[in-house]
Amino acid sequence: DRKGTLSKRTMKLQYLNPVHALVLIAVAGFAVNVVLLWDWELDDALIYARYINNFIEGNGLVFNPDTKVNGLTSPLFAYLSILVAPFVGDTKDAIMLVSALATVGSMLVFYMLLSRFFIEEKAAVISALLATMAAASYVNLGMETSLFVLLFGVSLYCYLQNAHFLLGAAVGFLVLTRPEGVLLVPVLAINTYLSGRSWPSWRCYLMPAAMVLSQLLFNGLYYGEIFPTSGIAKIYQGESGLWAEEQFLSSLLTKFHFGFTATGYWPSTVVLLATAACSMLVTRANEYLILTGLFLIFYTAFYVILQIPPQGWYYGIYFSILWSYAAIGVAGIVKYLSDKSDQSANWLYSLLFVILVFTFFWQEPKLRDTVGGTVRQDYQAIGQWLASNTPDNASIALVEIGTVAWYSEREIIDILGLVTPEVSEFIARGELSAWTDVYQPDYMLVHEPLWDLEVGLHALMEKATVTDVTEFNFPGFKLKRVVE
Repeated sequence: DRKGTLSKRTMKLQYLNPVHALVLIAVAGFAVNVVLLWDWELDDALIYARYINNFIEGNGLVFNPDTKVNGLTSPLFAYLSILVAPFVGDTKDAIMLVSALATVGSMLVFYMLLSRFFIEEKAAVISALLATMAAASYVNLGMETSLFVLLFGVSLYCYLQNAHFLLGAAVGFLVLTRPEGVLLVPVLAINTYLSGRSWPSWRCYLMPAAMVLSQLLFNGLYYGEIFPTSGIAKIYQGESGLWAEEQFLSSLLTKFHFGFTATGYWPSTVVLLATAACSMLVTRANEYLILTGLFLIFYTAFYVILQIPPQGWYYGIYFSILWSYAAIGVAGIVKYLSDKSDQSANWLYSLLFVILVFTFFWQEPKLRDTVGGTVRQDYQAIGQWLASNTPDNASIALVEIGTVAWYSEREIIDILGLVTPEVSEFIARGELSAWTDVYQPDYMLVHEPLWDLEVGLHALMEKATVTDVTEFNFPGFKLKRVVE
């Protein structure tokens, strides 16, 4: 019996795919890091959390109770977080969990996409391992970035599988995750025309159209506007020219290395880019390179033409695609250098795997050591102070709203217009003080020295008595009390 049991165990080990084991290691490594970074907070992520928290508490899907403004540019991410929240007991945990699970899903989808259509499993797994070891997988936790990447990968998989009906559903979800997902549609159309692929039946277009139109109808009926106020605000911010020095492309280039490491170590970036360039050696992957490359061109043009101020979570798709290029590049190097024997190829795979992994392993995300437990611990402390030292019905005007709003639980006047009506139109015209003609807050939080975007303080001082809150003692900030 013992011999028989040992024999069965030996057989199971023989059939255990070592590549699948590496996939599990990648997922497990990511899970451990997420647990260590669970208190990570992004200011904009807490905007989602406040919307969801208000909904759960019966105040509606709003940022400020009794004020219906649509600041949700990713409705699907919000809906999924609402579904998860009752099971985890906290909306901040809900957005983190949805974001983390979507990251795992994106790692698996890109692995399956590459191994199913373009390269061997042993090369495809490298994309998942790089995702685990790169800071880009962690800095955007709590945002919809990973959900967007996941649905992008699912859409490509369905397209290459000719699963047109499922493709329609995936594209619909992609657009509901982030509107610029619609840019994948012309990319797929161009590739279909050039490659001679069969076109989907007209019925396949009905579901994504119905999904998007249903969301727009909800927006119109519930918020009074079919498009998200926050999305329009971003476009208006681009029109204003106030963020001209923060161009999308220059930010991509200057911050590119941060996507791989927590410390911005350039040699790692050079190794990865060189490996990715070798993806062109794999002719079988040409269609994938065309699809993803064309999408990135359209995606980049969208942000550049509209001059939308760059945010870190816009860049997640670049890194995921780059990791897939690196995996294809490894397969290309092996194909080019090996003597066609399995033993030679395996040795090369092992060598390249060691070079890539150990280039990144020593800097396995050190975000906690680099920037602390949260991105804006100062805003967290300010929000907590406001919760304890201002009236429950007080309103506060400020620039960066997410963290302060979450911890203060006060009415917020967003002087950039993401969640406050009319203000974004003033920003588009460069009228940075005009919001004071519509709103008079009880308090205004400003930086010291005053930011250009906070010049509305001067207009308030002309219309009302404005005094310093002397008990408020946070270096780099001033709290102003506004009195009739």
